[in-house]
Amino acid sequence: MKTPTIAQIKAIDLLLNQTFGSLNQNQIEFLEQIKNSCKYMYDLIFTILDTYLYDSGQIKIQSEEFDLTKLIDESINEISNLLIEKEQNIKIKSTLNNNNIFGDKFQLKRVIINLLSNAIIYGNKESNIEVILNEDENNIILNVKNKSGYIPDDKILDLYEKFKRKDNIKFHKSGSGLGLYLSKQIIMGHNGDIFARSDKEEQSCTFGFSLPKKFNFLTQTIQAKM
Repeated sequence: MKTPTIAQIKAIDLLLNQTFGSLNQNQIEFLEQIKNSCKYMYDLIFTILDTYLYDSGQIKIQSEEFDLTKLIDESINEISNLLIEKEQNIKIKSTLNNNNIFGDKFQLKRVIINLLSNAIIYGNKESNIEVILNEDENNIILNVKNKSGYIPDDKILDLYEKFKRKDNIKFHKSGSGLGLYLSKQIIMGHNGDIFARSDKEEQSCTFGFSLPKKFNFLTQTIQAKM
């Protein structure tokens, strides 16, 4: 499934680079739409594959030291097109004394992009999204807060479970129902905690995670935790 999808993306790139002849603006826009659909399918295939690998304990995470705020900036840059479409802004608020953390940079970036993407897609148009970083004695805490409809307490934590999204009206727009589940597996694999809450009065939702400041391992297998 991966190989033909990659081939489609590469073929479209050749056309967009006008390798075989010039294109008008309408043709370019049409090809960009097709490419975006192919990229969505590509990401979905990897999500399904990784779900299987996580559940079977076949994924190992690598620990390294990196700057968390820089990783957040990279993640925001990668999904900037979604922000433009919804006319939203992301504001980062941090009270961290040290931005460096230990963990699997690649896997944690997936979690951050997933949380940001959900905040954009399900947030109100022309609204602000807040990324809030703080800490306590033992943990680094990241919150992603958006302005959106209220989700009852008995439903919101279910969104981190496999395929639960389909049961929640607010999350009917798109998605496989696996992204938040994978995020939960990654954070728990880091000995962290993942959470979600919704405020009915201010019509907002917050999804986030906490990670231990000291994570003393080189590699660890992510095991599915139900």
